[in-house]
Formats: sequence, structure tokens, C-alpha cells
Amino acid sequence: MGKRFLQSVTSLPFPSGWEGLRKHAAEIVETTQPPPPCSGDWQKDWEHLPSEAEYAAKSLIQSMPESPYDRQFYPPECTHSRLLFTDGSLNPDYSDISAIGGGCHFLPLNEVSAALPEIADKIGELADPDKSDWFANLNNAHFSYGAVIYVPNGIQFESPLHVIFTGFREEALFPRLLIVLGAGAKAHVVEEYWSIHRSCTSAVCEIFLGEGASLKHDVIQLEGESAFHFRSMKAEIAKSASLSSTILSFGAAKSRYDIEASLAEEFAELELNGLAMTTASDNTDWETSETHSLIDHAAPNCTSRQVQKTILDGSSKALFHGKILVRSNAQGTDASQSSRNLLLSDKATIDAKPQLEILADDVKCGHGATVGQLDENELFYLQSRGIDLALAKNMLLVGFAAEIINRVGPLSLRDRLIEQVIRKGLF
Repeated sequence: MGKRFLQSVTSLPFPSGWEGLRKHAAEIVETTQPPPPCSGDWQKDWEHLPSEAEYAAKSLIQSMPESPYDRQFYPPECTHSRLLFTDGSLNPDYSDISAIGGGCHFLPLNEVSAALPEIADKIGELADPDKSDWFANLNNAHFSYGAVIYVPNGIQFESPLHVIFTGFREEALFPRLLIVLGAGAKAHVVEEYWSIHRSCTSAVCEIFLGEGASLKHDVIQLEGESAFHFRSMKAEIAKSASLSSTILSFGAAKSRYDIEASLAEEFAELELNGLAMTTASDNTDWETSETHSLIDHAAPNCTSRQVQKTILDGSSKALFHGKILVRSNAQGTDASQSSRNLLLSDKATIDAKPQLEILADDVKCGHGATVGQLDENELFYLQSRGIDLALAKNMLLVGFAAEIINRVGPLSLRDRLIEQVIRKGLF
């Protein structure tokens, strides 16, 4: 089935560069199976996605969020620090990196080997084919475009760096993002996905943080409801460095996120926040969203916090499998993991499985999961104050999502994300 699915989503030849990585990954993809979805079947569901003609005929485009080609789409904070890619190629008309300077590098992937050969060598280091999931290896074999962000030692770049991957054709896309921060460096990256029609995106992001570095990383997925979206993130966090990552998933018929973060040296810090919204329409009654995470406490005195929220409607399904591993030498670990889920329909289902594996003695760790519906008492209170039921439900929905959305960096993005919550869960 793995080979069939690969043939279904791409007929692209292997791009040039990183040949050893590509060959090894391709062999794994061809000889192994992708992990099964939490519901349905990758192959059958892909074959039953609406075609481009069906998509247009049903006016699904009208339900899409505003286009990234509308200037109103961009956060003003990123006006001069943005790279936009369309259907696998850099779009120079909508890219502007004039604010980049002072030794920072924000460049397309195809320029990195010549400009920063030592940074280019890091591609595939964390996403090693032998240690990566099937979808990451699909990207390892076929990636041909993307962006590289390198902030040298001691440089603190305040403006958010905005990377947008868009798709307008029925095809497979394999974007790549590499983020490298030197010792004491600081940056904020916004990574965004947008598409219409039937498409399959398999993305990989590798993050290297040097000693004392600080990265804020926001990921926004707004793919069309006739799309598949797979994204793998691998991060290595050095001594006293910190990573704050927020992932918001609003689109795609099927989405899957694989996250691996290693707190590799003492006093490293990690914050993972996630919000996924799933629904079911006349076109895809099997919409699913999955999050699989592994937080590896490999050194003493490190801290991690993870909050994953999911809002489910219709007959959609979601899955959260998160694991915190505390190794035997990781004394002084402080870690917590929480899965909070809101069901808007009695047909929606959630599989939440937070896990702890603790091999050390002196630790402070906790995890938990909750599943509930909109609170009837809160709805009654709002209605007693003259608020109609539909508006009251949307207010509670926004309140549930706001904890995660308010962690997104650019303030101008937050209103647009709140609109997505209302659009997706409109009563």
C-alpha cells in the first residue's frame, strides 16, 4: 500500500542535491508501509477526494479563507521579511526580505549550498531516514524547495520571518524548512500553509538551537478541505536554549503532525502548544487530524510544557499520542503534558493518549486528558444576558481556542485566526 499511495500522490523525479539522503529515504518509502490513519485508509480516501472540477462545482472555494495573494493577508510585522512559494517555486512578486541584514540569512533552499555550505550540511541530520517516520522520508526523497533561516551567534532578530507555502494545482508538494540559531541568537518564525483543490503536502522542518538561543515558532495550516497535509518537525535544543512552538490546524481532509524534540543539554526549555479543528462536510465525512509527539529529556534540569487542544464537529476524528521520555541522567526534570478536547457533535471521536516514561528519580512530571462539550450552564448564563444561542456557542468556542491562539506572536495574526475558529465551527 505504501508504494501505491506514493504513486497516487506524486510522479515527480528525484530533484538534484542531497543524493545520499534522497536515495536512502526513497528505499525506505518503497519498502515500508505508511502508518495507518486513525480512521479510514490513505489510499481509498485519497482516491475519493473531490476532483478540481467537483471542487469548483460545489463552490468550496467560497468557504476558503482569504487568499495569501491579498495584501490584507500578511501581518504588517512581516512586510519586509517574507518568502512566499507557489506550487513549489519561489514567488518573487510576493516575497520581500529587504529587512534581513546584520549577518542573518533568510533565503530559498536552492541558494543555501552556495551561500552557506556548512548550514546546508545540516539538512537531513535530524530527519535521518533511519530515525524518521514514513511521511518525513517521503519528503526526504522528494523535497525540492523551501527556506533556510540562519541567525549567527549573538544576533537577535526581532521582526517575524514569514514563510508561506501555497498550492493551486492538484499535485504533491514537498516543502522543506531549516532553522539554525547560533549561541545566544533570537528569532521568531511564522510558517504557513495554504492551498485549494486536491493536493498532498508532506513537509519537514528541522530546528537547531545553540546554547542560550531562543526561538518562537508559529505554524498555521489553512489547506483546503480536499487536501492531505503531513508535517514532521525535529528539534534539538542545546544548553539554556528555549523553543516555543505553536501549531494551529484548521484545514485539510486529513492532517498528521509528527513532532520530536530533544532537550539535549542542561537547562533547555520547550513549550509546545497545539490547536486542531476538525469537522465533516458533504464532501469529506472522514476528516481527521493526528498529532504524535515525543519530548526527549536527555539532560538534567530541563523543562517542558505541552498543551494540545482539539475541537471536533460532525463525524470527524482526532488523535493525540504524546510521550515524554525522561532518561536516567535527566535528574531535575520538570515536565507536564495536557490534552483538552471539545466535542461539538455526538458523532465526533477523540483518541487522547498522553504518556510518561520516567527513568530518573528526582523529577516533577504530570500529564492528563479531558473530553467535554460546551457547558450548558455557561450557555444558559449568556442567554440570560440577552445573547442568542448561536452567538453564545461561538463565544465559548473562541474562549476555548484563545488560550492557544494568544500564544501566536504577531498580534495582527490573532484576529485572523479567531475568524478561522468561527468560520470552522460556525453554529
